[in-house]
Amino acid sequence: MKVNGIIFEKLLHKEKITKKHFAEYSNISYNTVVGWKKTNQVPTYAMVILKDIIYRKNLNLQAHSELKKRNKNLNEDNKFNISDNDAKKIEVAFWGTNYTANEILLGIKEHNPMFEIRFKENTMKSFRNKIYKKIKVQACA
Repeated sequence: MKVNGIIFEKLLHKEKITKKHFAEYSNISYNTVVGWKKTNQVPTYAMVILKDIIYRKNLNLQAHSELKKRNKNLNEDNKFNISDNDAKKIEVAFWGTNYTANEILLGIKEHNPMFEIRFKENTMKSFRNKIYKKIKVQACA
């Protein structure tokens, strides 16, 4: 069964997919893909492949959008305005736990001994003092 070439062309144009990209993705000769327009007949399997390209493209756009949302939320969660590098150092000090840097800093700010002791044991004094200044906490003994 053959499909009308006009429908194939319109879908390519609508989805901004070039014939070259379609040919590379489907591993079909570019000359063959271009030849379909001349005959105005496109094989059914080409439409299936085009549908797959469109599906994967939309999936990538959705994943990209979710990643942007996640990164935005991570930036909003940075209540203490610390750098990514400092956040990693704080999380490393609590290696083996699932605490985020903000949860750790909140625990330190609230003088939770579990957080204060581990933070003191696993970080250098200069780094601790820098973090204490950022979260406006007096250094613990």
